[in-house]
Amino acid sequence: MNIRLNERMLLNKNRLLNYDNTYKDVYKKDMSMSWPGDFIGRYSLALSSLYSALDKVSDKEEVLNELKKVVSERRKYVNKHFFMGPLFNDSLINEQQLSGNSWYIRSLVSYYRITGDSEILDEIKCIIEELLLKVWPHYSHYPLKDKREIGDVSGHTSLTPIDGFILSSDIGCAFILLDAYTDVYELTKDSRLKEAIEYIIDIFMKIDYVSLMCQTHATITCARSITRFYKLTNDTKYLDYARKIFSDYENYGMTLDYENINWFNKIDSWTEPCCVIDSFILAHDLYLITKDNKYLKLFGRISTNGPRIFERDNGGAGCASILYTKDSILKCHMYEAWFCCSMRFGEGLKCLSLSRLIELSKDKYLALYPDKYDKDGISLDIDYYCNKSIKVKSNKDIDLLIYIPDGFIVKSSNTEYEIKDNLINIKVSKDNEVLIECELSINKEKDIYFMGDMLLTRKDIHTDPIVLIDGMKYSYVLSSCEYKKEELEKISQFL
Repeated sequence: MNIRLNERMLLNKNRLLNYDNTYKDVYKKDMSMSWPGDFIGRYSLALSSLYSALDKVSDKEEVLNELKKVVSERRKYVNKHFFMGPLFNDSLINEQQLSGNSWYIRSLVSYYRITGDSEILDEIKCIIEELLLKVWPHYSHYPLKDKREIGDVSGHTSLTPIDGFILSSDIGCAFILLDAYTDVYELTKDSRLKEAIEYIIDIFMKIDYVSLMCQTHATITCARSITRFYKLTNDTKYLDYARKIFSDYENYGMTLDYENINWFNKIDSWTEPCCVIDSFILAHDLYLITKDNKYLKLFGRISTNGPRIFERDNGGAGCASILYTKDSILKCHMYEAWFCCSMRFGEGLKCLSLSRLIELSKDKYLALYPDKYDKDGISLDIDYYCNKSIKVKSNKDIDLLIYIPDGFIVKSSNTEYEIKDNLINIKVSKDNEVLIECELSINKEKDIYFMGDMLLTRKDIHTDPIVLIDGMKYSYVLSSCEYKKEELEKISQFL
């Protein structure tokens, strides 16, 4: 079964709105964890993202109502400078507080962009003065070389401070704060933040993040932030940095199924959907900036396989084993990372939603994520894996580029189409429907098999279509959200 994006968004929305708590308990959960701002920030940012992504007005209103309730409670829990946890202490900096508050600050920015609430903007400006402009010089003595204790699925802090930092087992997570810096800079254009951002990026680029075994999610979040900063400055140095980080991630942090290794080169760990999600957001952004085909193909591979593997039947997201070699086994490692990844999925879904149709110029469009789309007089139904067809209809003449994976073959059409760099160019006349029937060939890469972008696996439970390769049965990597927890934890898939 090919799960459509609207189904995914509704599943995730229902999960977020039916956490085992009321909106007030979201803050209590945040305060019970060792990541001030992390839970409430991720939760609110997910709601803001889903509000932007959902199509139906009733769904959007439901999400916005919850978001407003959550935000209305914030002042009972923030400190007097409006961020989470203790006030800034320049002699003892908690790395996890910086990381957690990055999500919280971004949630305020997102909420302000939706509502225009001036009180929120005032709080953001206070956080700029009392946290962002105070902490950045201290990155100069962030420990760059010391080997650290590797944590569990949820990181923890060290007992002994080093160079004024209480460090996290999620190595490098202090640099997640760059995500907030660049988001706030984009909103306010405060020139003082630009200096801070440049400084922190320069510090990060001195880190041998692969040898230090930094957390891949922290590293990819940093790369996303640097990419955002490039779009604001047009300084190619920052684009080069982001591309280098992504290249290192591909070589030392990505699995065969296009998920992630939780720490660079630590193959006896697990995947983390937060990183998988941020990696397809990064691939998406880098492709739109550079038009480099490799990022387009990465976006296709990650966004096709990642959600099928990590999405759960309750709409949350969970961790899996690491597929590092041909002999690896794909299994559920943790049913749901409800405290981070289920919420992070919200912004990932927003990225996929916006990728369904991108306006390039007047009457010229780009469809990056194959799915259903029906808005503003343009209707798309792109499904390579089950219906094996592309259907397009428009109420005006349009020029449309659609992403197609490797192995795409036009099976039936009345027209010949130009295909170049994984894009098929379709001219759609007003009120005419274009129908292209297609099929996908099987590709072998690194001794594993794909059909288009879809990973093929061997297992006891097969879903259609089943293909025979060297006498063995393969089918699409299972869509985990179709299985209950007890079933999923018993399933093994093989390459």
